[in-house]
This record gives sequence, structure tokens and C-alpha cells, in this order.
Amino acid sequence: MGTNQQIALKRGGETRKSLTETIRIFKDRNVFREYLLDREKQNHIDSPC
Repeated sequence: MGTNQQIALKRGGETRKSLTETIRIFKDRNVFREYLLDREKQNHIDSPC
């Protein structure tokens, strides 16, 4: 795997981690809570394991 691919994978992981943390904060503060919970359920159903 080349350096550019490694950087892209790392950035992708960091982006996903940041997004997950942002969603957690929003849910904790009841910002878009119902919408986010519904989308989270759909994502778990739609994503392959």
C-alpha cells in the first residue's frame, strides 16, 4: 500500500471518528435526537457486517 493510500485511510478513519463523536454530542444535547437515532438505526441495518 502506498503512502497516499495510507494517508487517505487514516484521514477517513479520523473523519468517521469525528463524525461519530459529533453525533454523540448532538444526541446528548437533544439536537436532532429523533432524526439521528432513526438514521443511526437505518445505517446499522443497511451497512454490511
